[in-house]
Amino acid sequence: MKIATQNTIAIVPLFVAMAVTVGALAYTAARAEIHWGLQEEASSLAVSVAEFIDGDSITLPSPQSTGYIQSLHVPMDKLLARGQVRQVALFSGDMRRQIYTRAPRDSVVQAITPSVLYDPQLMEAMQRDSFYVSPEESRPLGITRVNAFAPVLDSEGHLVAVLGIITDSEILDTMSAEILKRFAEFSGLAVVLGLFASLFVS
Repeated sequence: MKIATQNTIAIVPLFVAMAVTVGALAYTAARAEIHWGLQEEASSLAVSVAEFIDGDSITLPSPQSTGYIQSLHVPMDKLLARGQVRQVALFSGDMRRQIYTRAPRDSVVQAITPSVLYDPQLMEAMQRDSFYVSPEESRPLGITRVNAFAPVLDSEGHLVAVLGIITDSEILDTMSAEILKRFAEFSGLAVVLGLFASLFVS
């Protein structure tokens, strides 16, 4: 076997292995950072919207409470029109009853999964007047989404409702595909460099 061939067999796999290792680490780190950013954005949205909901009006007897809840349509539609939020839902304080939901007219309303609603950590966070983001993405109908929750309090600080927001995290898939594309380009470059290196040492 010629020396050049031996060098090629020895060097090119090393460059490919290096490219695969570096690319895999970069992809994992970048995807984790993007996902963290999406969770932070979702929780910020949930907390901000919950702060603007009047908890005292929710606890009024019907039809006053019903009238107030229906008045939420206009501001929620403005929020949904921005495109990232796919659904807004309002639950009773014990999470046993959904009292309001709103989604874009051209989208399919997706129920927040029971496994998320009955998560003890969710209820604990609501009781502590904190926010909660579901730890895993869900993909109904091929749509990646993140669920975020925030408490709605009355004027005395009592938990009267829980706001749930489903945010569209399609950007996670888009940016992940871009990272994979760059990884493929980097791998191809590594193969070319490996070939040049094997020729050079020959």
